[in-house]
Amino acid sequence: IVVLGNVSGAHFNPAVTIAVLIKNGNFMEDLPFALMIICSQIAGGFLGVLTVFVSLSTVDMGDYTVKEGTLERLCPAAAVGNDIICDPTNFVFKIFLTEFVCTTLFVSLILTVKYHTQSNEGILGAATVAGTLCGMINLADAISSACLNPAVGFVQSIFQPFAWDATRPHYEDESLNTSYNISYGSLWIYVLAPAMGGVFAGLFQLFNGLVHNKMRSSTPNTTYNKF
Repeated sequence: IVVLGNVSGAHFNPAVTIAVLIKNGNFMEDLPFALMIICSQIAGGFLGVLTVFVSLSTVDMGDYTVKEGTLERLCPAAAVGNDIICDPTNFVFKIFLTEFVCTTLFVSLILTVKYHTQSNEGILGAATVAGTLCGMINLADAISSACLNPAVGFVQSIFQPFAWDATRPHYEDESLNTSYNISYGSLWIYVLAPAMGGVFAGLFQLFNGLVHNKMRSSTPNTTYNKF
């Protein structure tokens, strides 16, 4: 945020980009730039997981292998007991609501820092965002594993079955080789719920700004912060 805030706005999260797009109110004008940022966030996510995978892997019998337990899975903690890994069945609403609420709170804080404080791209603003993110992760981790980012949810949900398959033992006799049964069922939750949290946070900030500006215009002699 401190380094790149003046360059791109330092969103790093499609939910934040969506919220800023809605809050600014120039939807059609800003949409191409927002889509470009979201695409770059997703591309950065793929680059990130590939970098981690390659840096932690070794070549065994011509295949990349990773020591078991090295890579983390993005799986709903509430669904740990299911037979299929990362299968959200029976916990969909609980996981979706957790991701939606925590992302809404997190993105709302970011917009508040961005639009209503003077330290939006300074160290204090960055520390506030980091502290809030830490709090939301601790709050959501026991239920949804705290994704809070559609780009992370999309990229890791797609990549992790291949990455975790590389942690299994490899034998010359193919009949001895096994694979992990990792579900893609959580992917849509990790993409849609945080994205909707960004939409809700953006709409709230937009409505809040409209009400505030209306109050300023109706009472011109009263001092208000600019929204």
